[in-house]
Amino acid sequence: MAASDYASSASSFHLDADEGWTPLYLSFVAGMSTCLGAAVVFCHPRSPSDPNRRDVGPGTMCFSLALAGSVMVTVSVISIGPECLKADDEGDGDGSEGGGRWISPFSMTMAHRILAFGLGWGLYALLSKCAFPEPEEILEKDLKAIVGKAAAVGNDDEDDVNDMEAAPPPPSPTSSRSSTPKRRRASDEQQPYRRSESAVSAAPSSANGQEIGPLLASSEFAENGINGEERDATPSKRRNGPAAPTTSNLSSLASFASGHDLRSDPEKARAWRVSLLLFVSLLAHNFPEGLAVCASALESDRLGLTVTVGIMIHNIPEGIAIAVPCLAARPDRPWLSFAMASVSGLAEPLGALVALSFLRKLPGKEAVDSAAAAASPNAAGGVEAFVAAFLTLENVLAFVAGIMVAVSVCELFPEARRKRAEAGGSYYSAGVAVGVLVMVAT
Repeated sequence: MAASDYASSASSFHLDADEGWTPLYLSFVAGMSTCLGAAVVFCHPRSPSDPNRRDVGPGTMCFSLALAGSVMVTVSVISIGPECLKADDEGDGDGSEGGGRWISPFSMTMAHRILAFGLGWGLYALLSKCAFPEPEEILEKDLKAIVGKAAAVGNDDEDDVNDMEAAPPPPSPTSSRSSTPKRRRASDEQQPYRRSESAVSAAPSSANGQEIGPLLASSEFAENGINGEERDATPSKRRNGPAAPTTSNLSSLASFASGHDLRSDPEKARAWRVSLLLFVSLLAHNFPEGLAVCASALESDRLGLTVTVGIMIHNIPEGIAIAVPCLAARPDRPWLSFAMASVSGLAEPLGALVALSFLRKLPGKEAVDSAAAAASPNAAGGVEAFVAAFLTLENVLAFVAGIMVAVSVCELFPEARRKRAEAGGSYYSAGVAVGVLVMVAT
């Protein structure tokens, strides 16, 4: 979307909710164009071994990831960037007259933009480490927990055996015979630890200790406990019966969202992580786009239709960007890939609804200036003035740009280059070129 479209939305803070439902209709149409891109998952060939599975080759993944990264970086640079750095007519610039000025690099407004961009990057870092950690980090953590639990069980069993060996000899043959089963039972109890220790020591690992997925996926420890018991077969559950259905459903949903069932295949786990990060970042990106469609439609029907068509065109590659990695992670669920990409587009009518209902209540520049002037010199007044000055559309756009650039630079481009090594050819260059051309054209 062009920078002028964001400018029109930024200048249309005073919205009239009585203008009708046309802005909502247009934003919904623009958002649902992601479905056109997401429908590409149904065009992928079926697997010869399983008709319910769709094959996603490394070339397709390379192109899709490069396309997604190119789209998000380009829209951040040529659309969001100029809008965030342009000064208004009342003073944030360099002192020159007329429109089209840029804010001073040493102004408080520039500090707000940089802070918002940094907060967006920080949110990505928080999501990547806490909500969507790397598959290798999860597997390594699980392996360390297994080894620690096995060592603890082994130490307890050895202490029990040593205590029995240090006990005085039995006074009679009868008591000696009665003690023999105890020693045998102690030896039997020690066997699970020995089996677990040998399995862990035989685990294949690389020089950096990250090639540990096959052990956790194939061994009994990934799904069962150290002694062969199920992880959730805790004493409380054995006494009180199974957990409530609601708790079980929530746990299953959380496990599915975290990709716990994909730990046996690090490639699928990595693709699932990328698709979730793309979903979150594009969901945040589509929200201000819906606001822009709404503001443009309220400005004039012609401008609203123009902005809607432009956003529709560049939402198509966004749908592809989310759907293809999701299909690569879960090839037997193309409808899930389609749904995830489609839901990300629902943020646009939500943004339009916010514009119609609440955005007109946000303070304009005059209100911000008066709030800053009326703020008392104490800390509370200063915080209120800072919050009032910080909550602007330009800062929201800078925040979204921080998320998108971080995801592109740290996730999409490195993963696309890794897939390029597998696929060969010019998939990477083609994806980057198509993304830039689509964003510049729309």
